[in-house]
Amino acid sequence: MGTWGPGLYSNDIAKDLKATITAVAQLPLDTSGLVDIIMNSFPEAANDSHDEDHTTFWLVLADQFHRKGIESRDVFDRGVAIIDTGKDLNSPSIAEMGPANQRKREKALNELREQLAQPLPSKPRKTLSKPQPLILDVGDVITFPIIETGGCFNPYFAKASWIRADWGAAIVIGHGLAFGFLAHYTPIVINRRLNIADQPSLEYLTANSGWRLGRPGTCSMPHYKRMQLEKIGTVNIDADRIASVFLDIRDGTYSAVNDISIANCFDVYSEPRDHDQNIRSVFELTVPSV
Repeated sequence: MGTWGPGLYSNDIAKDLKATITAVAQLPLDTSGLVDIIMNSFPEAANDSHDEDHTTFWLVLADQFHRKGIESRDVFDRGVAIIDTGKDLNSPSIAEMGPANQRKREKALNELREQLAQPLPSKPRKTLSKPQPLILDVGDVITFPIIETGGCFNPYFAKASWIRADWGAAIVIGHGLAFGFLAHYTPIVINRRLNIADQPSLEYLTANSGWRLGRPGTCSMPHYKRMQLEKIGTVNIDADRIASVFLDIRDGTYSAVNDISIANCFDVYSEPRDHDQNIRSVFELTVPSV
């Protein structure tokens, strides 16, 4: 990871860990269950006392749990011990800082120490009552408009006016629920933009298109609508064939925990790039259906 300042959240793992804790805190689990999941998400930092991010892990976890009103005496005690023993201030990344930044770090730790000594804020933890719905199925073939630069409509802007330049398409080859609750999807994405007037049909895509593997991502219904995704049909995906073509399919847990939208992999270029793979043969082993 990397450290860029003296603040508690001034390094890479702290930023990722904060997002993970926020997501995991939604799960209807007891505190020990939450801690287990978070530790398993950052196993080296959580368990190896010699890891450069070990102190940051437990300090951030203590800070976030206290702020969110999640009681965990063990987590708080670990944070306090790290502060009181000077383990964090003596860690290599902090020791390499200049005197001014070291003083700022010490001040931040003292403030955290005082915070952890205070009663928990009285706020109920909001949890999911049921798993997030899977709004995309494996085998769904979807189209979407793309802008001139090749990206899909940005779903983080609710009222933006986008102009379609061309068409893009994707096929869902996998989906799942991280920890049984957080939905994520894995697509393959068309490897060239479609400069055609009308929305591409299923027959057009299966006959003329190559595909590249996209990273897993989330897709809420608001994002689905803002990207103007449209399902045009389904294909029966041959999972073995997909696995033999794409050897680096990623698990979607990271994307689900950090709420990384599927929009991030919906870039479509004018010409296939060198690492794009033409896998039209996938469709030779599938049967289009409606």
